[in-house]
Amino acid sequence: MPQRTPPRHLSAPSRRWLAHLSTDYTFTETEWSLALMAAETRDRASTARRTMTREGLTLTTPILSKKGDIVGQRVSAHPAAAIARDNVALYSRLVSQLGLDDDAEGGA
Repeated sequence: MPQRTPPRHLSAPSRRWLAHLSTDYTFTETEWSLALMAAETRDRASTARRTMTREGLTLTTPILSKKGDIVGQRVSAHPAAAIARDNVALYSRLVSQLGLDDDAEGGA
């Protein structure tokens, strides 16, 4: 099977990871699609982590009275925390489903 070229929309580390996989493994079309999804989940998790680094782990929103006065603050988890968590879990499942060992992961 010919070596596949990673798509340009992926980050440079994810493209390198996929290029490494395409030279070291023989994938069916379905397996290659799963590897692409794994690379995309790596990028989404990384983007979410960078967002939380920049904006913080929590968000603070005002609590308003019926008159519109601020009476307190509500602290909640940043939405990017759930995005990072979900994409790390999905990445782990996809890598496991593909049967890739730790060396092939490239430090994901």
